[in-house]
Formats: sequence, structure tokens, C-alpha cells
Amino acid sequence: MQAVLAAQALLSFASAAVFYKALRLLCPYKALCAAATVLYAANPAVLTWNLCYLTESLSLSGTVLCLYFTLACICRPAVKTALAAVGTALVLVFLRPSFLLLLGLLLGFFIGRLIFERQTKTVNLSGLLASLVAFALVGVYALLFSLQYGYFSISTTPPYQTLFVCIHEGFYRESDDEVFVQRVETALDEAPPGDMFWPVEHIRAQYSGGEVF
Repeated sequence: MQAVLAAQALLSFASAAVFYKALRLLCPYKALCAAATVLYAANPAVLTWNLCYLTESLSLSGTVLCLYFTLACICRPAVKTALAAVGTALVLVFLRPSFLLLLGLLLGFFIGRLIFERQTKTVNLSGLLASLVAFALVGVYALLFSLQYGYFSISTTPPYQTLFVCIHEGFYRESDDEVFVQRVETALDEAPPGDMFWPVEHIRAQYSGGEVF
């Protein structure tokens, strides 16, 4: 597992170099860009995630990379940078589904450029088509996920969080399914002291696929 942390730290270090390159696309002053890069790289909010077995570190590094490709597409339009921006965003979606918003922003970005930057039509059209393909891939994956697990999503996290809140905030009592309500009550009574996840796992184990959701 230490290899995972090392890889995260290495990618974070590399993202600092990409961050500098992104700033240089916007600012002609090297010293100012270097200072801003040091502030980014030394930020505890960035460094701390490198020590955690979570997707946040990779998400930060990927966001910087996507930002660079997007800025490069504006400053030096090229098909490869447009495709790279969309491709990076797609990878980020599977790290954290909330990055679908970023993919949507890129879609709107390329639509806008098709309207207002017609001299780079090929680049913008490539980015637009790539964004649509990316959304289609996410949709197909979510469909396959729903066939396997019973709910339309690309991750088990959102429904798991919903069930967690439902159980521990007492929303389950509003359910019309008396069997479900009784099972939750029993799980809460039998849960080890202080273990808030045990009732959630216990309930999930009693239902198949997404039936519980």
C-alpha cells in the first residue's frame, strides 16, 4: 500500500509542474508563476491528501492536468489538446462522479467556441464530439452498472451515503415498507456500540441489487 501513496505523491509533484505551465499560458512573469506554483505545491490541503488512501489526491492532480489542457486549447488550439482535456475529465468522472459537472462544462465550452471561435472549427468540433462520446460512455457504464447492481449509477457511494443518512437520521421510519422499517430497527439495536456502518451493511446484505434503494 505504500506504493500507492508514493505514486500519489509523485503524480502530485508532477502536477505542480503542469500547474506552472498552465500559469505560464496566462501570465508572462515567470517569477510570479513560480511563486504561485510553490504556494500550490506546499499547500497543506494538497499535501495531506497524498497521505490518504482516497481518490482526492489523484482528483487534484487530474484537475490541474485538465485545466492545463483546456487553457492550452484556448491559447494554442489543437485537436490533441481538446481530446486530452475531455479524456482527462472522463478519467476524473470515474474517480469522483461529481466530475460529471466538469465534463458538462467542457461540453458547453466547445459549443460556445463553435459559435464564437469559428476559425478553430475543427478543434472545437473534435472537442464537442469527444465530450458527447464521453457522456455516452458514462451512460453505457451506468446502464451496465444498473443491470448488475440494480440502480442507475457509476458508483456505489451515492446510494450507500443515501442509505446511511436514511438510517441514522431516522428517515427510514417514513417508509411504507414495514418489513424494511423493522429490519432497520433490529439492525440498530444489534449494532456494536459506536459502529455506525454496521447497520448499513447489515441492511444491504438482506437485499439484492438495488432493491434497498
